Amino acid sequence: MMNTENTNIEAIIVHEIGDKSLQQALVLSQNVIKPDSEELELLRGFFLDHFKSFEFYNFRMAGPSVPTSRIYEPVAEIFNDPASLIAGSSQIARILYQYTESQLLSHGYMFLVYLRDIMIGDELTDAVGIYFCRSNDIFLKPESVGTNPLLRFYEGTFLGKHDMACIVFHTDEEQGFKIDLIDKSKKHKEGQFWKDLFLQVKPAEDDFFQTSQVMGLTKSFVEHQLPMEFEVEKKEQLDYLNKSIDYFKNQEHYSEQDFADQVFDNLDIAQSFGNYRQSYQDTHNVDLPDDFEVNEHAVKKQAKHFKSVLKLDRNFHVYIHGDRNMIERGMDESGRKYYKLYYQNEQ
Repeated sequence: MMNTENTNIEAIIVHEIGDKSLQQALVLSQNVIKPDSEELELLRGFFLDHFKSFEFYNFRMAGPSVPTSRIYEPVAEIFNDPASLIAGSSQIARILYQYTESQLLSHGYMFLVYLRDIMIGDELTDAVGIYFCRSNDIFLKPESVGTNPLLRFYEGTFLGKHDMACIVFHTDEEQGFKIDLIDKSKKHKEGQFWKDLFLQVKPAEDDFFQTSQVMGLTKSFVEHQLPMEFEVEKKEQLDYLNKSIDYFKNQEHYSEQDFADQVFDNLDIAQSFGNYRQSYQDTHNVDLPDDFEVNEHAVKKQAKHFKSVLKLDRNFHVYIHGDRNMIERGMDESGRKYYKLYYQNEQ
């Protein structure tokens, strides 16, 4: 989690990103803004309050300290020498400006902010914030000229939201720094513009990542691999999904062996899951440890995709949350399939 209670905004630089496709210029500022105390609280809310700080990323790296992201080097230089703030922010703005030619980005302003004393987890560090704001918000301001009330319209940036923003923390440098980001850019065939093309980041391989990956591969195994290898009914698949989500909701620590023992009641299925897990790691080029701390935010996010619903033609949806022995599958003499449900209390 991020704690910004004692964080200070040391400096701000604003560059105007013109629309290159419309032959608008890139206007690079040579001035550093140091906000006064009256401005500080408004700016702290704008630059810091919109981040959830649950899921983190790293700049893409070809190897330790060998970046593939073009944003890594100017940010690293700013951390090494804060006096390079203008030069580093200008380099980042030039990279951003190139995307306006391909209509992935329109006219707006890039803010680069140097943040001092920001707490991330249990570590106190500095950070660099990068924000892109379109300048197309319209504001209505009532004014009076003498005794005549007037309505005037102004164009600017709304302080209540971010579409594209990130905070790069001065930690985990060899892995590509720790990054929190917001990306509401339009998706395209190569992914999301801000995250995938401009920043060029990948998920940080922390407990959020590990929890998400194991839950995701478990769902994939139960829904796709399991029925290919074993004769299982749909209700049994749903039971395995329920057991797996219950495990993550009720355990603080994941153990591969303990998970397999609690979720899969068949040794062959448990072994198949282990093989599937290894194949998943090889295919996706990830290394998932056998033991890790369960991240509750990842569980909440992934749980939305675990739907224990038995869909019967277009007539019925049966939600199964408990004992699979309370539902029985069969076929009558005319060949019609049915499910029989047992229960004690009707609500």
